[in-house]
Amino acid sequence: MFLKDLKGEISYQLMILNCASTPEVYPIEDPVRLGWEPLVKIEHYHVSAQKTLAAQE
Repeated sequence: MFLKDLKGEISYQLMILNCASTPEVYPIEDPVRLGWEPLVKIEHYHVSAQKTLAAQE
């Protein structure tokens, strides 16, 4: 949970680094205070049904 819960209690986020070797775990108290910025990167690809069917011939 990233936000304060319904009781107003502060929650934590776990940041884990070096997962492939020796993992390091860092608990971040009240991560909302860090001023998160949205990151949106979505790529969409489309090919027509005709091309898909023609490729199987």
